[in-house]
Amino acid sequence: MEPPFRRFRLHRPDLVAVADCLDRACRDAFEDASVELIDSCPDLSEPPFCLASRGICGGGGENSGPVLSIAGGVPYLLPTPQVEQRRYDLRNLLKATGHPDGLIIGAGAASSTRFGRNAELVANLGPLGNGCRVASLRADGEDDGTENLANCRLSRPDFAEAGLMVDSLCSSGQTDGPVFRLRASRWRPETATPDWSAAKTRGRLAELLQRALAKEFSGCKLPVGLGGVFRLSGAAARMHVMPDFSPTPLTCSAEVNSWLRFFNMPPPIVCCGVLISHDPHSWGLRLEHYHGWNPSSEQCGGHYHYDASPDTAEYLGYFSLATSLLRMDPPGGVDSLTGE
Repeated sequence: MEPPFRRFRLHRPDLVAVADCLDRACRDAFEDASVELIDSCPDLSEPPFCLASRGICGGGGENSGPVLSIAGGVPYLLPTPQVEQRRYDLRNLLKATGHPDGLIIGAGAASSTRFGRNAELVANLGPLGNGCRVASLRADGEDDGTENLANCRLSRPDFAEAGLMVDSLCSSGQTDGPVFRLRASRWRPETATPDWSAAKTRGRLAELLQRALAKEFSGCKLPVGLGGVFRLSGAAARMHVMPDFSPTPLTCSAEVNSWLRFFNMPPPIVCCGVLISHDPHSWGLRLEHYHGWNPSSEQCGGHYHYDASPDTAEYLGYFSLATSLLRMDPPGGVDSLTGE
């Protein structure tokens, strides 16, 4: 049975205004950067992005544009995981957003029911097949508990199901439509950044972009939402991988951070996920969430936090503006949701 959901409109500012907002933030934060609005999406099914469709555009019109699909949430992990109750089929999410034959990309937890244990999910399912990746820790009893990458595993699952939570962009997977192209390299020193948010987010691209959206649009009644993909090269990515579920309840952020396993994962890293300006109606939104993997080695992946060498990091990314947001199975239930 499909979990309950509601669909809401998102604020749709002028595309040039969004590009200018992101461009200013990146120029403040990087030695060399630009964010441009381009007329059509390049073929993202080719390396280095390897998406399961050629584009991330949604067509035209209010009901056919890209949609942010937000299912579940972190509260379903704590204090003990609600494994069987919180399962989200990615194909059903595509259908619910009006893109049954389209592309879904994003970040979530893998279905432990299907995978057999807890793990990270890079959602990437579309017309070209199942390109999802599952990042986990080795389960052969040889995990030594260190940051040694030999403890990591990356799998190509035969299922397309998230568990507990998934934050994603659903689209028709077309190239015909405008997207934002980001190019950025070499973070400025914190003392050289003219804007406080750029200084606070050095090394953290997703957080920088989200703060830029918040600064520009948090006064709006509805949030602004973007989804897309970026590649990190020139620097390792600091990422976490969830181990199997904790045998004792996790009751606070400090316990969660101690439970998570962190690694420096070598480039290139390709990350998929979403950015949301703010949550004015308390829909239980995670404002930025990106998961990625190394498509060259196919040996590691996880939840993106930041790049480990800001002086040498380089980013290339493409993002679509979402027209609406589908909120599925929120903590508190769909009846608690308000908004248009």
